[in-house]
Amino acid sequence: MNDEAIRTGQRRAPGQWRAARDTLVVVRIGYVLYTYKNADQIAALTAELLKSRHTTAVAIHHDAKSGVLGSFTADPRVRIMPSPRAVRWAHWTQVQAIVETTQAMLAKHPAVDWIVLLTGQDWPVVPVEEIGPALAATDVDACIDAIDSKEAWGWDADRRYLNRWYELPPWCTRAARLLQLVNLIPGITHLESYGAMRVDLLGLRDSALRDRRLVGGIEYFMMNRAAWSAVEEAYGDPSERRAFSHSLVPTEVFFATAVADRGLRIGPARRYARFVDGRSNPEPLRAADAVAAQAGHCLFARKLEPATAKEFLAALQQTAPAAT
Repeated sequence: MNDEAIRTGQRRAPGQWRAARDTLVVVRIGYVLYTYKNADQIAALTAELLKSRHTTAVAIHHDAKSGVLGSFTADPRVRIMPSPRAVRWAHWTQVQAIVETTQAMLAKHPAVDWIVLLTGQDWPVVPVEEIGPALAATDVDACIDAIDSKEAWGWDADRRYLNRWYELPPWCTRAARLLQLVNLIPGITHLESYGAMRVDLLGLRDSALRDRRLVGGIEYFMMNRAAWSAVEEAYGDPSERRAFSHSLVPTEVFFATAVADRGLRIGPARRYARFVDGRSNPEPLRAADAVAAQAGHCLFARKLEPATAKEFLAALQQTAPAAT
């Protein structure tokens, strides 16, 4: 993998962003919303995205376990996936849901220039009309938080991403205490992750990934069609699909590696989230987060929760800068 592919995208000067924004060029954006709760918030986010002339399509995958997401708009740009997957967290079904929804969107809207993956708890922190020009002015192929796994985590990255993890059947949860014994056997590790038991058999590594430098990151991306072609190439390769599907958290490694491993340029995700040490999920957005997100030149922020949404959105409206 080319080291140059893993780098920080250069910032544009405010004047350059403004010049790009003022042109008549339309950057056709296809939004993929990956959701599971808060139907009213999903509808509000969709309505906000549709305000932009750059929004070509909004495709929504609503987790089948959460029930049916009813239609809330007649806009032809919006499509709710009719047969969504029952997604299991930290599981290959997450990757499948994202890829299948994106492919369905592109089949109907082949002219899309950029694909933006959002949760139902994201919200734009710049005027939505500014997002297209901001993407047009970037000098990278994908905006995604990506780090070199080996440099960041050392050999633990091998265990997290290279080793073959197999999920155990639900009845094994009743024998959890007994299964802890396998951790005493060299080469076999059992752990409980995201509500499921998994076992690493003998520290085996998949040959399709063994000699590659994997790139880990958060899957919520913005990428152009060249980067998406790289994702589809990896997804269409049976050996890569089989290998990535046994990673401990496939979404963390599949998308970023698929893009970077093919020599494409990766830059910052431009997505704000506030984390607290010791907690794996971001904190709900509050008023102070609006200023922090805008100061960080972000385009989106998460996670928006009903209890604090009003104060965050009110703070956002008070400043609402251009996408500099």
